Amino acid sequence: MSVPAFIDISEEDQAAELRAYLKSKGAEISEENSEGGLHVDLAQIIEACDVCLKEDDKG
Repeated sequence: MSVPAFIDISEEDQAAELRAYLKSKGAEISEENSEGGLHVDLAQIIEACDVCLKEDDKG
């Protein structure tokens, strides 16, 4: 599967980068990719994105 990206790394590495970023913003998400695969990772990442919206409300 080929997905357009800003950086040339695998989808799994991109998911790990997003997880680490969200974790640094205070999201309750593991920095490790799930064993369930990319679809599970994306679902968890999307669920954790609300931390970014809450941070924007504070500013």
